Amino acid sequence: GSMWHSVGGGVDGFPRAIAVFNGDVYVGGSSIQIGGTKMPVVRWDGQTWAPIGTGLQGTEPAIYAFAVDESGLYAGGRFLSQNDQRIQNVARWNGEFWSAVGSGLVHRDGYGGVYALVWEDGRLYAGGLFDESAGAPMKNIASWDGLAWADIGGGVGRQVHDLAIDEGQIYVAGDFQFVGANSSDHDGAVRADFVARWNGFAWKSLDSGLNAFANAIDVWNGRLYVGGRFTTAGDTPSYYFAQWNPETGTSAEKGIMVPSAAKLEGNYPNPFGGSTTIRYRVHHPTHVRLTVYDVLGRELKMLVDSPRGAGVHEASLDAELLPGGTYLYRLQAGGSSATGTMLLVR
Repeated sequence: GSMWHSVGGGVDGFPRAIAVFNGDVYVGGSSIQIGGTKMPVVRWDGQTWAPIGTGLQGTEPAIYAFAVDESGLYAGGRFLSQNDQRIQNVARWNGEFWSAVGSGLVHRDGYGGVYALVWEDGRLYAGGLFDESAGAPMKNIASWDGLAWADIGGGVGRQVHDLAIDEGQIYVAGDFQFVGANSSDHDGAVRADFVARWNGFAWKSLDSGLNAFANAIDVWNGRLYVGGRFTTAGDTPSYYFAQWNPETGTSAEKGIMVPSAAKLEGNYPNPFGGSTTIRYRVHHPTHVRLTVYDVLGRELKMLVDSPRGAGVHEASLDAELLPGGTYLYRLQAGGSSATGTMLLVR
């Protein structure tokens, strides 16, 4: 159309998710108020707004995501019950009442929730901040086949913000840097910075990923689109929005381009024994972070974390207490980043 229109005067609250089911529009969120009653889900039938059932309850209940199958509406969020029925963070609405989806998805510490839902080929996929279902480990991503929740490849190290599925591939965006088995302690996990892909057998990174968390992800016409708080994608400047081509495995930036604020010029000597010096160039005054990691992505030392003026700068690394091997160093400045490698010889 060409014009915006009010829908029944709107809703009083904070919508976070929208879905259409059986010709009605469902709106989920937090503190949505209809007729003086606060509900996490309301429905527009073309004439009036109305609350759904008796609502999903809990401490500050909220809905973050919907998914629709052939005969029901799934809701994901932060809630624990519906009347006397235990419903934990995932529920299904059949047009008349809410029901639990298995034992739900919960975090042992009592916080978190389900932030993303996708229905695909007879399965429901959920992402969020949770670590179990009925005592079985489910680390921030899981699938439901109608009978039970199942782990997906050992899960994701930290919370998932959004999911997308294309030709059997599951794409995940969030606030994580490791995926797969042991993704919490990184031992043997796959490094994937804030975006990752599950191909049905193994987790894969997308180039070097992003330099900050991703909030939204979708696939269209064979290309993956990601939005979030990042400013580089695959070490290419890309301001809050980027594009990935799954077929070629190359990244291409979209959105507002930002010039590189700094450049790594390597370290010397390399290989080195006890110490080495990392040189970098700053093109304009900006805040600079220079960090050393091991090959598993664990941060070892912060060499620089302060403003720097334009020009060439150097930082020294004393590796006296480090074992021999390969190490990474990453320069972040003004929304751009670059990574180098060095070899410590004993």
